[in-house]
Amino acid sequence: MSKVRSLGRVWIVIVATVLACMLAMAAAPAYAAEDAGTTDTTVSDGAVTTDPDDGEDVTGPGDVTPGDADDSGDADEPTNPDTPATPDEGDDGDQADKPAGDTPDDQDKPDQDTPDDPADEPDEPAEPEPSYEDSHANMYRLYNPNSGEHFYTMSLHEATSVASAGWQWEGIGWVAPLSGAPVYRLYNPNAGDHHYTTSAVERDHLIGVGWNDEGIGWYSDGEDHTPVLRQYNPNAVAGAHNFTTSAVENDHLVGVGWNHEGLAWYATDGPNLEIQGRWLVTSAWGSLERYWIGADGNIVRGRLIDPEEGTGYHAYATDDGAIVRGKYYAPELDCVYVADQEGRLVSKPDGQDGWYVTDSIDGGMQRYYYLADLHAMDAGFFTVDGVNYYGLAAEGYVLRGKYSWGGIVLLGNLESGELATGQGWLVTDIYDGGTQRYWLIATWENSPYSGAQTGLIYVDGGKYYGDPKQGYIDRNKYVYADRWYKANNDGWLTESESPEEGDMMLRAQGMRSPTDFLILVDTDKCRVGIFRGGNDNWNLDRFEPCVCGAPWSPTITGTYSTGYHLPVLPDWSNALYCTNITGGYFFHSVLSSTDELGQHLSHGCIRLDWPFAQYMQTVPYGSTVHLY
Repeated sequence: MSKVRSLGRVWIVIVATVLACMLAMAAAPAYAAEDAGTTDTTVSDGAVTTDPDDGEDVTGPGDVTPGDADDSGDADEPTNPDTPATPDEGDDGDQADKPAGDTPDDQDKPDQDTPDDPADEPDEPAEPEPSYEDSHANMYRLYNPNSGEHFYTMSLHEATSVASAGWQWEGIGWVAPLSGAPVYRLYNPNAGDHHYTTSAVERDHLIGVGWNDEGIGWYSDGEDHTPVLRQYNPNAVAGAHNFTTSAVENDHLVGVGWNHEGLAWYATDGPNLEIQGRWLVTSAWGSLERYWIGADGNIVRGRLIDPEEGTGYHAYATDDGAIVRGKYYAPELDCVYVADQEGRLVSKPDGQDGWYVTDSIDGGMQRYYYLADLHAMDAGFFTVDGVNYYGLAAEGYVLRGKYSWGGIVLLGNLESGELATGQGWLVTDIYDGGTQRYWLIATWENSPYSGAQTGLIYVDGGKYYGDPKQGYIDRNKYVYADRWYKANNDGWLTESESPEEGDMMLRAQGMRSPTDFLILVDTDKCRVGIFRGGNDNWNLDRFEPCVCGAPWSPTITGTYSTGYHLPVLPDWSNALYCTNITGGYFFHSVLSSTDELGQHLSHGCIRLDWPFAQYMQTVPYGSTVHLY
């Protein structure tokens, strides 16, 4: 019995020990280690994207080309990102998420003051409101000149890709919030255009008739913000809808036949967001050109672009936005921008105002005057150190030689470009290689700059004629100014006594000759003219009467050339100094008397006074002879 009682006491101890352990375990805190997944939603480059923790990414739309398939090969238009996920609101701090267990006794805590009221406990800091920039996105607007469609996207990457493919960049249409009522984006694979709507019913209907659902394009703001108006073109096959915040644009479209369809959604009533400037290369406006999209989202026009804007170098945008490549004259600044094929402006190596002499721009050594503040070459009239110059607007370099300007001819030194100055007669050989006379006048009233007057000039009771191309006074030649004049060695003009000379001069200027001699014969008036010079610049050397063929044996007409010479015409011993024209036709001397000159008496040959016939034999072989 004593053993039985002893064993019983042992079992009682064991059971008590087990129960004590179980009670202790039941009293321990039950911590649950749970790893709650999170989802981040961001805006990258204007497009809503969702980045779940599981590594899957939803990105913005890809590149598109007007009329061509996008990167997926599914359609000819840009595609929108999938519907963006809404960021999780996060845990609300319910006690259910806290570890279970007893609250430690006060004696387990460090000594501290205990608030008398729960309201005295400090509030947890509230999460800051997102900034305007973090909660909104620009809406970019582009136009397809081929289909007439406007395209809208919050993705700057997609917008520039579409513009590079030939759509015209129209900048920022409005600003949209990153949350609110969704605006759905759909694509018609048959017509090739997009449509946008806040109506799920309209969206579902379009999907049902064959449109592709491209998800949420962006969001609408509240009713207290800017309305976006919707118009419909009943005549368009594609691009039938237009969306704008401009009441002026809306009224214009309605005025030319579009239907006003009222409110589409709301844009944020706030400023456009600044972007990083970037290059755009496109042929959307014709030829392939470079453009710079500025921080305001617009194509820069009509100004100098600073490297700090993001270009990396100075560039100049013309009034239509195209970046200068080559040379461009800016009339409002009177300077010439010179740039390489990337639009990088040429500048003087030291970056300071002054002369830049180089052959790196035009292939030959030229002089340019560089303006550092404009990063351009000076053009037009300018003065440096008291010396006058003229920069050619089409070239950018300084005039060296002659240039027609406003009815006068500017004269630039062939080496330095220094302009001729003063007024009155200038006799010099520095512009033409031979001595010439010029009559200098001011380029305009009270102007410090001078040039050579052209046309008829009245000086000291006489008439002179300034050559319109060369600027010098015509001398020893016939000139035409309302009528014909003959200029002597000084250039003094006298009216021509023979109208036939003027007619022959006019004919000569349209003729060609392989030599520097040209012969014309007026078979009606019996006149011969010998011209010297060159094509389009024939000067009358000799103009004299002759004998032409009798009515029963007329002189030939047409164009020939001088041939062989004979001292005397066979069978006609008194026909001397013979020059063949063609066949049996010759220039030769009169037979017996100069009284026959000016008459139609010959057998077809052209008879000349003896000295003139002898001079005719000095004309080079093969010179053109034109008889009319």
